[in-house]
Amino acid sequence: MARCMAHWTDRPRSRSTVDPASGRGADCGDGVTASTRIPRRGRLRGVAGLAMGAVLTGLLALQSGGCGAPQFSDADAVAIEGVLTQQREAWNVGDIDAFMAAYLAGPELVFTSGAAVRRGHAQALARYRAKYVDGGTMGQLQFSDLEVTGLSPDAAVVLGRWALTQTEQAGDGVFTLVFVRRNGGWKILHDHTSVTPEGPEDPPPSAEDPPRSDSQ
Repeated sequence: MARCMAHWTDRPRSRSTVDPASGRGADCGDGVTASTRIPRRGRLRGVAGLAMGAVLTGLLALQSGGCGAPQFSDADAVAIEGVLTQQREAWNVGDIDAFMAAYLAGPELVFTSGAAVRRGHAQALARYRAKYVDGGTMGQLQFSDLEVTGLSPDAAVVLGRWALTQTEQAGDGVFTLVFVRRNGGWKILHDHTSVTPEGPEDPPPSAEDPPRSDSQ
């Protein structure tokens, strides 16, 4: 019994108590030898260690999962710039339908310029067609100083400058576009265009119509 007591109170020593005479663990009187009994505190420490290990493993998994989660990439920025290039080229050849293809087709589309707020793809397309009956009067549109910033894997904002020449509505200004990824492609959801004060009241692509951009 003395050996059993020593086993439980002398923590720094070995957890097993061996009978020198028999070479077996000392019997503590309940059928369990001292060499096979694990102190309760030791068991708790073991459980705590396993729990801490599980927490650390979970944190590492979250970090590694974050790295593998979809993110806005350089390829997305290039794709968005490509949409604006196609839009500019469409405008410069007088193709309004192709120009408007860069916008989200639906009522969610929003254009803001000056004090006006206009909504809907169909309405914007109708205004453009009414205003530019002759594609030859649309002039030449250019975009510059583009800054593409990802907001999420499927959204981005673009800041840039526009300039319209070779038309009576020539002018320049800045624009801000909100792009969203839909059906695997990037579309403009919101277009805000402003005109340089010295420029014409009706911007290039016409602030009224959505210009800017017309977003490009």
